[in-house]
Amino acid sequence: MRVILGSYGNAKSPIRAPSGINYLHVRLKDGERWEYQPPAGHDVAWTYSVTRKELAVFEEGETALSFEGPAEFVLGSAVKHPHELALGYYSVTPTRKRSPPAKPRSGRIGERLNLPMGVLA
Repeated sequence: MRVILGSYGNAKSPIRAPSGINYLHVRLKDGERWEYQPPAGHDVAWTYSVTRKELAVFEEGETALSFEGPAEFVLGSAVKHPHELALGYYSVTPTRKRSPPAKPRSGRIGERLNLPMGVLA
């Protein structure tokens, strides 16, 4: 398990990030089991399977999540945003005010972290 953003157990991300979010990269061997207990207050979680190219969003709550290998995935958990979000063509914002188009940087960040192709794309 590698911490991309945030912290988990004794591990901490080399990248400064806002508090209230964890983003982990996990590889499990065949039959290996791993459990993620979200930190207090992290009530939303999602995972993306690198091998299956599938995204899963979990029900809100602070329940532990269990995984069994073989698997490679990224997992995120966070404190739910306190405001209703406005979905737009280019972004998600907490207001209806129009935002300028986002500039993609995730590929460069993924290269710096030496992540498999597509993990942050």
